[in-house]
Amino acid sequence: YRAEVLIPNADASGALIRRFFHLAGPFFFSQEKWWARSLAIGVVALTLLQLFVQIRINIWNRDFFNALQNNNWQAFVWQMAVYGGLALASMATAVCQVYGKQLLQLRWRRWLTSHLIDSWLEGGRHYQLRFIGEGGVENPDQRIAENARGATELAVEFALGILNAAVTVVSFIGILWLLSGTLTVVLSGMTFNIPGYMVWATLFYAGLGTVLTYVVGKPIVQANIMQNTAAADFRFMLVPVRENSE
Repeated sequence: YRAEVLIPNADASGALIRRFFHLAGPFFFSQEKWWARSLAIGVVALTLLQLFVQIRINIWNRDFFNALQNNNWQAFVWQMAVYGGLALASMATAVCQVYGKQLLQLRWRRWLTSHLIDSWLEGGRHYQLRFIGEGGVENPDQRIAENARGATELAVEFALGILNAAVTVVSFIGILWLLSGTLTVVLSGMTFNIPGYMVWATLFYAGLGTVLTYVVGKPIVQANIMQNTAAADFRFMLVPVRENSE
C-alpha cells in the first residue's frame, strides 16, 4: 500500500494523474459499472444539449432583433414563443445535468471510499502504517474521508469543464469568424489582411490567460496539499479531546 496514494507528490503531475486513474478508474469497470457508465454518458449528453440550447439562443437573438428592426409583429410574437421554449429547455436541462452530475460524484465517492477503506484495513495495514516513519502516511483515516470527496468531485467538474470549453470553441468559432470579417493592417508600407481576426485575438487571449494561470497557480498545488495535511491533523487531534473529555 504505497504512501503516495494518499499523499501525492505535487511535482509529478503526470504520475499523479496516472495514479488517480489507476485508483479511481476501476469504478467504471466495477459492479456499479452500468450505473457509472450510464450516469457519465447521461451527464455528457445533457452538457451537449445545454450547449446546443445556448447556441440556439444566440441565433434567437439575431432573429429577435431583426424582427424588431423590421417592425414585424408576427415574427416578434413567434420569437417570444420560441424564447419561452428555449428558456424552459435550458432550465430543465440544467437541473437534470446538476442532478446527474452530483449523483455520479456521490456514487463514485462512495465506491472509492469503500475501496480505500478495504485496502487500508486489509492485512492489518492500518496498524503497519504507523511504523513507516517520517514521510509516511499521516492520518490516513482523515485523508480517506476528505480526499476521496475532493478527488471524485474535482474529476467530474474538470472533465465536464474541458468538454464544455472544447465544444463551445468548436461551436462558436464559426460564428465569430463570420462576424469578425477581415482586418487590414498597414505595417512599414506593407498591407496585411487578417481574415477572422477576432478568432485569432480570442485564441491569443485564451492562450495568454492559460499560461499566466499555470505560472501563478502552480505553487498553489503544494499549498493545497499542505492545507489538507494541516486540516487532517486538526480534525485528528480533536477526536481524542472528545474521547477524553471526562
